[in-house]
Amino acid sequence: MRKLTAALVTLFLIHSVPAFAQDIPDLLAPGDKAEVSDDSSGESGGHRRALTREAREKALKEAEEARKKAEAEEAARKKAEEEARKKAEAEAKAKAEAEARAKAEAEAKAKAEAEAAARAKAAEEEKKRLAEEARRQAEEAKRLEAERKRMEAEEKKRLAEEERRRKEEEKRLAAEKARLEALERQRAEAEKREAELKRKREELEAKKRELAEARERLAKEKAEKEAARKAAEEERKRLAEEEKRRQAEEAAEKKRLAEEEKRRREEEAAEKKRLAEEERARKEAELAEKKRLAAEEAERKRQEALEKQRAEAERKRQEAEAKKRAAEEKKRLEEEQRQAELERRRLEAEAKRLELEQQKEAARLAAEQKKLEEAQSRRTPVTPAATTPSPAPAAGSGVSAPATTPAAYLRTPTGAGGLMPANSLEEAKADPRFKKGAVVEDARVKVVSVSGGYPYYGIPDNDCTPGRFYVTGELISPFDGMPAGTPIVLRIEDTELGPARAGASLAFNGLRRAGKGRDGTFVYCGKGTAFPVRR
Repeated sequence: MRKLTAALVTLFLIHSVPAFAQDIPDLLAPGDKAEVSDDSSGESGGHRRALTREAREKALKEAEEARKKAEAEEAARKKAEEEARKKAEAEAKAKAEAEARAKAEAEAKAKAEAEAAARAKAAEEEKKRLAEEARRQAEEAKRLEAERKRMEAEEKKRLAEEERRRKEEEKRLAAEKARLEALERQRAEAEKREAELKRKREELEAKKRELAEARERLAKEKAEKEAARKAAEEERKRLAEEEKRRQAEEAAEKKRLAEEEKRRREEEAAEKKRLAEEERARKEAELAEKKRLAAEEAERKRQEALEKQRAEAERKRQEAEAKKRAAEEKKRLEEEQRQAELERRRLEAEAKRLELEQQKEAARLAAEQKKLEEAQSRRTPVTPAATTPSPAPAAGSGVSAPATTPAAYLRTPTGAGGLMPANSLEEAKADPRFKKGAVVEDARVKVVSVSGGYPYYGIPDNDCTPGRFYVTGELISPFDGMPAGTPIVLRIEDTELGPARAGASLAFNGLRRAGKGRDGTFVYCGKGTAFPVRR
């Protein structure tokens, strides 16, 4: 830039100073010795005369003034160009920012519409899923009811069969008892016959002893009456005949006794054989009966084990399904909470971004305002027109002032429908719903569990009947100022009026406020009258 300025000044001096037009090298710095031409005649045809010091200083001064003037004009031109460039840049930046704001607003609007459509679609899909879940639950309840009826019918049939078998067994045991009594009677008769034979044997022995005694007497009489043999011959003959007859009778008696003994032994052997066969048959029958009873007992135990296994499998399946449904519900709630958390973070980030943009915009506007004020300070001041601020919306006009940022909404306290934990009765009384009264609307609840107790702070004089069952559930739709999804506990008298079962969706009516738990869950009381809800 300096070289260009020097060249411009040189050209200006060449055109403005006639002496410089012929010979530029004649310019000498102050203090140099003047160059003198060889010809000092001073004629025009020879060399020029040397410049004087005053002329050189004057020329240099004029050149310096011309240079300063050119620099001033160049600075003015550059300043004008810089101002024009800054103005154009400011206009372009303002236009770009306006376009960016318009584009951001359009994108935000499109994104809001897309999110609204996505939420509507998600709500429709959730509605369809809930309807499908209700249908599946109804089908499952129907199937469980049919399974229960079938199992009850099978149990009745099995009990009837066991009763029939028991009666048959009692009948068979009675017949067996009668047969054993008959055998006992036969054994008693055999013992009686054996006693009779023993008595006859003793009588025969007595007769034998009498005969021996008679022989002794006869021998004695024979010895005594040896002298009177003749007289006794006849008697002897008679006695011989009597002896012969006695021997014949004795032989006949022995034969009869032998035959009776043989017959008795045969009868005893036959009786022993029959008794042994009967005993063997009885033992075989008892063994077979024991085997049959053991087989029946084993079959009964096997059936009971199978029934227990089926019941246990059914219980485990129901527990698994309940756990699965609870896990799915928990996962859904966690996903909703995660989505809500993401939405909250997105809104906070959006609020921070908008706040940063507003700060940047405010800083930019402040800088522009400062530039304008600086520009106005160099120009004639212009009085701005008076502006009137827009009036704030009235309290009853129905128009609310826009929120500053979404984060301001996120920092608001929990609404009336949220859970407020209560660690004491005083904290429970702080809840506006902690007062007695009946609720007209129905409580549409998805039952989670049924138990026999639940600790809570009771409302004095709540006019509740003594309920025995505590139904823990989750609201399907808003109830008593609480939104859907809020946990709730119902103290009811009868669970069969619904019926209240885990996983069922029921609408309970005739409820009254009973109290509030430590975790903020509200407790209502009633008889338990409910009807199924199709979600």
